Amino acid sequence: MRTVHRLVARQGRLQPFVMILEDMQWVDSETHAAMSALVEALPPFTLVASTYRPEYVERWSSRAGFTEVRVDALEPDASGGLLDALLGAGPALIPLKRLVAERANGNPLFLEECVATLVETGALIGEPGAYRFTRPTLALEVPATVRATIASRIDRLRYEDKRLLQAASVIGDEVEARLLETIADEPVEEVRRGLDRLQAAGLLDQRALFPDLVYGFRHALVHDVAYESLLHERRRGLHARILEAIERFYEARLVEQTERLAHHSFLGEVWDRAVGYCRQAGTRTLQRMASWESVSFFERALAALTHRPADTMERGLGVDLRCDLHNALVPLGQHARSVTVLREAAGLAELLGDQPRLARALSFESNVHWEMGASDDAARVGERALAIAEQTQDMGLQAVGNYNVGAGRRALGDYRQALVVLRRNLALLPPSASGESFGLPGIAAVLTRSHLAWSLAELGQFEEALCVAEEGVRLAEARRDTYSVTYALLGLGGTLVRRGQMWEAKGVLERGVALCADMPAFYPPFAGDLALVYALTGRLADALELAERGVRQAQSMQRLGRLSLLVTHLGEVRLLAGQTAAAAAEGRRALALAEAHKERGNMVYARRLLALAAAEGSPPDVAPARGHYRAALALAEELGMRPLVARGHLGLGRLARRAGDAAEAEHHLATARELFQEMGMTFWLERMGLDQVSPTVSGPPAI
Repeated sequence: MRTVHRLVARQGRLQPFVMILEDMQWVDSETHAAMSALVEALPPFTLVASTYRPEYVERWSSRAGFTEVRVDALEPDASGGLLDALLGAGPALIPLKRLVAERANGNPLFLEECVATLVETGALIGEPGAYRFTRPTLALEVPATVRATIASRIDRLRYEDKRLLQAASVIGDEVEARLLETIADEPVEEVRRGLDRLQAAGLLDQRALFPDLVYGFRHALVHDVAYESLLHERRRGLHARILEAIERFYEARLVEQTERLAHHSFLGEVWDRAVGYCRQAGTRTLQRMASWESVSFFERALAALTHRPADTMERGLGVDLRCDLHNALVPLGQHARSVTVLREAAGLAELLGDQPRLARALSFESNVHWEMGASDDAARVGERALAIAEQTQDMGLQAVGNYNVGAGRRALGDYRQALVVLRRNLALLPPSASGESFGLPGIAAVLTRSHLAWSLAELGQFEEALCVAEEGVRLAEARRDTYSVTYALLGLGGTLVRRGQMWEAKGVLERGVALCADMPAFYPPFAGDLALVYALTGRLADALELAERGVRQAQSMQRLGRLSLLVTHLGEVRLLAGQTAAAAAEGRRALALAEAHKERGNMVYARRLLALAAAEGSPPDVAPARGHYRAALALAEELGMRPLVARGHLGLGRLARRAGDAAEAEHHLATARELFQEMGMTFWLERMGLDQVSPTVSGPPAI
């Protein structure tokens, strides 16, 4: 204080002077008295700026010139913009951003510190603005800097209020007063007075008065620090008492409380109820596609199961829970982890001699292998699963087995055999089972129709393909099953793209992309098809961004199955953007991937891209282009891929016309025209018409 007076005296005359008092909420009574004396003694033309948190009660508001400036939390849009800058804009990060925003509650310091902690703990990898999330989580670790700040506020509370805040934190972010009164070991009147004091201190807010009095933590991280300050035994005991209270208070509507019951039974170590509640919570959260939460609940159910006596029934439940966990991992693209979980399930089923459970685990494992591009493993495991299912004569197991084998045949390019298996599967399912999943992540009849539509589209049977795909969408929408709706849209969008109905495909695919926030495994195939649509309709910059991001995300999830087709789409977009050399490189990469994973249908797409890139080079490399076209055409004819047969003839016709061979050009172009007309592929017919307007110019690449 004396230093300030000397500084003012040295000025010799009155001049503006600024004094800043920071973090006033931390000052003790003696310091505050000194500050008040200082403020009283300050000369005119002095600005005093003090910062403080809500729990501090200022004492100078009666003085002339007093102005309070409230600094509010960031608006959701501003928080989102800051997180985009810190993390990146990838769709796979959307669930994490939502979680960080909820915990930080608009505090920019907390936002930055939460991200820094995720990087330090390895939950995020990459570079600022381009991070990738590596593991699921229901909670964020409180950053050390934030923890220290909040802990100091809690430690300054009265002892009784601190214990009350800790007990409230065990209930959750929102605290029903009657629950707190049940577990607080204090008279009701004292609990209410304590809640008032905690509200005045800026730690709790009153959220509702009716039908129950409800308080909430003003900041989620305050809740976390208060909870972490509890000793394990007290915390466990409080969770167990809360579980009993919820079961009593909400006896008539326990289903609405499933997630809370799971949370408190697990952390209260009430193992006999934790398994059931956690499984129910996992199923409920998966139905609304909260996949990260669902994974955590199923993991908790498995952990709780280890605390119960091991017998045949418990081991069977262990198989079922692992299959449930797999279904939660599927939309997240956690393929490698799914394989591990399903092999554990199969091992348990074999130990029990339980053939139906073994068939289910093997079917699911087969599907994951297809996604990872492990064709040999997928075929071996899938055929074994189907054989067991047929022996058991269990319709549900046969439906799952047929679905996986049919999807696998499609992945290999064996579209004709895929039709046989997938049609057999639909015939197997009676109308009464049209909404059943039989343990699959989505409705079996919808998932089967999507693969059937894709297979029909590759064979050029578009009318049936569109009917099948649209029926899949209707079935999924009728059941309001988000996973199945997304899968059905992918089937319909892919069919429309293959026929060349680009404007219709655009709306379908954009709707699908919007659903991918909580299901990142779906994003790459949607992005690949939509990128091609954007490129062909003039949105090249958007197309490149989509295609590149789709390929990156597929690689980060080890989604190597059909990655060759995504890379081909990226190459086609590059070609349309004039990046001919880069397109050729993508073509070589796509062909190598398709050959490695035995995806013969995708080899046709890759060969055709290489032919286009060679033909569009400067100067055109006609001989390699003709060689790639002929190889693609021969394989397309072998596999029955009539749309690509037609487009192969179109490419060869263009090459022949460039070379001045009118007879060969007319042969190929006439064949292409006839096939396009038969299949209703008017998009390419129109492009052929543009060619004929200027027959000496090749026109844009015939993607």
